[in-house]
Amino acid sequence: MPGTKLTYTPLCEDANDRPTTMVIFVDEEQYQKYSAGDKSIPLASMIASDGIFKFDKPGSKQGIMGKPSKTELQNAFGTTNETKILEYMLEHGDLEGGHNSAIKKEEPQSHMEELLHTERRAY
Repeated sequence: MPGTKLTYTPLCEDANDRPTTMVIFVDEEQYQKYSAGDKSIPLASMIASDGIFKFDKPGSKQGIMGKPSKTELQNAFGTTNETKILEYMLEHGDLEGGHNSAIKKEEPQSHMEELLHTERRAY
């Protein structure tokens, strides 16, 4: 699959849960422009894969990928609408292995405290 991997792993309320990491492939150049604020870029020009994928092992960001079920999409994103999920992943996903692979997107406000707490412990 061409493109750069963009992953999103939902936060879990239970620290023992291992959420499924969702994956899309993006055109890195178009994605970088979009991330820098150019929201005029069409979704179709950024997405380099046919749909959304997941890793076969929960909590993993590598290995065999497959298609997530509607239930998995609903649990991870609160919807099964692919366009809404792609938009969400573009806003909140992590670029993996690209030129700027350190890009980390912010979680929605409801997860902000947990995210900040986790990131502070990492430093």
